[in-house]
Amino acid sequence: QRTSSYFGRPWVWCALHDYGGNQGFEGYLKNVTVAPIEALNSPNSSMSGFGLTMEGQEGNEIIYDIFLDQAWSSSPLNISSYVSSWVGRRYRISKLPVTVQRAWSILSNTVYNNTDPNTQATVKSILELAPALTGLTNRTGHHPTPIFYDTNSSIVAPLKLMVEASKEHPALKGIPEFSYDVVELGRQLLANRFLEAYQNLVAVYQANGSTPDAVSAAIQPLPTILCDLDTLLWTNDNFLLSNWIKVARGWGASSNGAQYADYLEYNARNQITLWGPDGEINDYASKQWAGIVGTYYLPRWIMFTTYLKNTTQTAQSFDSQVINAQLLAFGKQWDSQIWGQRNGETWVARGDTWKTVEKVLADYA
Repeated sequence: QRTSSYFGRPWVWCALHDYGGNQGFEGYLKNVTVAPIEALNSPNSSMSGFGLTMEGQEGNEIIYDIFLDQAWSSSPLNISSYVSSWVGRRYRISKLPVTVQRAWSILSNTVYNNTDPNTQATVKSILELAPALTGLTNRTGHHPTPIFYDTNSSIVAPLKLMVEASKEHPALKGIPEFSYDVVELGRQLLANRFLEAYQNLVAVYQANGSTPDAVSAAIQPLPTILCDLDTLLWTNDNFLLSNWIKVARGWGASSNGAQYADYLEYNARNQITLWGPDGEINDYASKQWAGIVGTYYLPRWIMFTTYLKNTTQTAQSFDSQVINAQLLAFGKQWDSQIWGQRNGETWVARGDTWKTVEKVLADYA
């Protein structure tokens, strides 16, 4: 509309949506069904097709599926009917519990009904960002961080329904897509609780007369959440850092020996962390994977919260340059490591998804 259909030039209604392969529930189903058909049928439209150019695809599959299906329909797809049939195709069992449809109905009307123009991309969790006192919680644009929905009604409720369905129809536990979605919901719950804990920590730290004991108490939930998140992600093969590293090293395994494989692992690590020798696009392609949460994000937040505690105890002013230098040095060190040389660095999933999710709900719902 602003450019009169790009001044008559042929153009494609294109969805980018996911920058850097980030993870986080987000979508606007109306924007990939009703809106493109309105554009196609607008006066003097030169729209010539539909397309996807996401930089990565980590979750939110329903957004891509409905958009590509919409490309073959001259009228907007009915969202509620589509979601219902999509769920039936995704979880291929007879007598699918109604609780599963209820879970996805909630998701389609909340996390996939994002009308906020400032957060029209995969929402990035602050736990993946370099710790800081400011600048994390209200980012907009390519990597938005505000949670635009209510966590309890939009994430906790569907997760409980999915777990309930798995007990009603145990065969669901053997469907990879169902297990993946349950871990995704648990992951998002923990990521959102981390944001809440961080906001409380900042408020306590910056309050007049805040004591070391108060700051220490406010710090405590953050590493606990990260440990619980890492434990959950380890239970599903789709959320492993080791897969990323294994593929990278595999390119150098044929004839160039371990040295080249080490170099490729460095690049794989660097891309999802500093992305540049000195953090030129730091955390752009960050991931919530088992391994990186426990060995990278957790130590960074421990360094940051330890610094906060020390400044409170010594009555020193917060100096972002001091902590940023420490974080950068740690990032360089982590990028140069070799996976499998430290305790706990395994190559396959471990743990029980269902027991872990039950504990997550018990602790964070």
